[in-house]
Amino acid sequence: RGSPALRAARARSLPPTAWGACARRSRAGAPDRLLLALSPPRLRPVPAGCVRCGQPLPPIPPCRFCRDWPPVLAEARSAVWLDAAARAVVHHLKYQGLPALGRETAELIGRFVARPAAGFLVPIPLARGRLRTRGYNQATAIARGLADVWRLPGAERPLQRRPDNRNPTGPT
Repeated sequence: RGSPALRAARARSLPPTAWGACARRSRAGAPDRLLLALSPPRLRPVPAGCVRCGQPLPPIPPCRFCRDWPPVLAEARSAVWLDAAARAVVHHLKYQGLPALGRETAELIGRFVARPAAGFLVPIPLARGRLRTRGYNQATAIARGLADVWRLPGAERPLQRRPDNRNPTGPT
């Protein structure tokens, strides 16, 4: 209740775990940007480190995080540490039917990760069953937003998912 400004002020103090409940009360498919602003003080950016993977360098080089990567994987970055606040965002994007968080997540990435000099964005496809269940691919939602933020082309169909549906990371 109250004015939009009062509601927005209250929203800024809500923890990320409350975003899903707040978003369900806002217009379907268009959560309130202030509720989903991915506040940088709550999310911890990954500091600059290895030129290839971006992870903090160990006290004695070389970086052990990316040393076994195939040569074709030239560069990767993480915007924030995957702590409780970031996990809440990922959970709402993947499981709460909030594809609009893809754009918000892309804007966050754009704040913390420098735009690549060249290339294009390729979202990892979901297994068919998961795509049917969720109704959208969260990686595609992020890639579309990031293509706008970084002004890079996106390619949504160059990869095909293998029949093996196991989730290698477990639920987030």
